[in-house]
Amino acid sequence: MIYFSLIFIVMYIYYILNYRNLDKPFIQRDRNSKLDLIYYILKVCSWVWIITGVFFTNNIFFIILLSTLALKVPLYHLNSSLGSIWHRLIPPIHIIILFLMLFTH
Repeated sequence: MIYFSLIFIVMYIYYILNYRNLDKPFIQRDRNSKLDLIYYILKVCSWVWIITGVFFTNNIFFIILLSTLALKVPLYHLNSSLGSIWHRLIPPIHIIILFLMLFTH
């Protein structure tokens, strides 16, 4: 679990530094780097890790991670600008939660 937390912290830092390029559709990009593809693979792995963590552990941090992701959909449908703000806040929130998982385990 420690290694996954570290990998996903690096993934979210990469997203924060490159969100303008990562939020564009593939068709509108000038180029696709290998790091971008690794980011997307890690993103899918993080979803799987969070969902399996919710069902197979008693760790409250997984529930918090899943709830922050689940809040994105209703907030976006409530107000698109509120949804986009929440979309930008999710990576820092997840970095903080992942650090808490590292240091409380």
